Amino acid sequence: MPSVMTSASASGAGFATLLNAIRNVYSAEIYFAALPNLRFDQFATRKEELGTQPGATIVLPKMGNIRRGRTLTEGVRLETNKMSMSTASITVGEKGNAIGMTERLLQTSFYDNLAAASMLLGRDMAVFLDMELRDVVAAGTNTVFANGKAARTQLVAGDTFTTTEIHLACETLETNNAPKWGNDFYICFVHPHQISSLRQSAGWVNASLYAGSTPIFYGEVGRYNDVRFISTSIMPNGGSATLDTDTGEYADPGFVLALNSGVSGNQTDIYQAVMFREYSYGHAVALPVELRDNGVQDFGREHALAWYAIWGQGLLENNNVVVIETA
Repeated sequence: MPSVMTSASASGAGFATLLNAIRNVYSAEIYFAALPNLRFDQFATRKEELGTQPGATIVLPKMGNIRRGRTLTEGVRLETNKMSMSTASITVGEKGNAIGMTERLLQTSFYDNLAAASMLLGRDMAVFLDMELRDVVAAGTNTVFANGKAARTQLVAGDTFTTTEIHLACETLETNNAPKWGNDFYICFVHPHQISSLRQSAGWVNASLYAGSTPIFYGEVGRYNDVRFISTSIMPNGGSATLDTDTGEYADPGFVLALNSGVSGNQTDIYQAVMFREYSYGHAVALPVELRDNGVQDFGREHALAWYAIWGQGLLENNNVVVIETA
């Protein structure tokens, strides 16, 4: 890691040298800028470990159930049970992105471009991390299709997200003996299109009816049948094909081209939601996110900032996750 980094002053007229101790503050700002956009990260089972196992993996423990209790007999000693533990290994890798600019831009701009770059990098890190966590959770094999359909290919435009799908997903989790968070609730991530349909369903309880009684998570929009709903546009869907004119990427980062049903010429856009309990997926961190500079480039004429981290994700308990697919 470079020992110093430079930052444009607020006026753009000069630079200040930042030592490593101050660099940590700037790195914290990257994560702070990302917080409003983080959804999945707040529910991940997180483990930070500087010493990884062979193969660049971090191990998360999984405790097994003990033998059930039994009726005791007078004069017969109570047998002790053994605790069993398995592990889930998550491979970590390098992650990052960078923004570059020239010395001339920094000196002539009326705006603090390095501060803006820090904010943009924080938002980028949030979307990137949440999309990786989303892909892990959406890989669960327990699936509920709208209106009791048996497969995605059977879904039609009228098979929207309703309270029926909530009950079916809860039934699946409860059948799998997946306990609720704090014995109180499950978490369900939904696309804004799905939450719009759900709000029109009979029996829906809006967040305003219980706001203040419990903490509200980032993006939370309501609670129903012991399920707390969080809306995010990064959920996989086939309904957004709009390209961002600046980057050439899909405006909706959750867009999946193949996520539709039916035959050619009669296809329905499909939206995915995920419902899960605690300890469903893990986020292993070997190096927390940092803000880094690129050192002296072209005699100081070029400057670049980047966020850099080493992490990985993995599904811990498939029985704790249900994927819901609707129109």
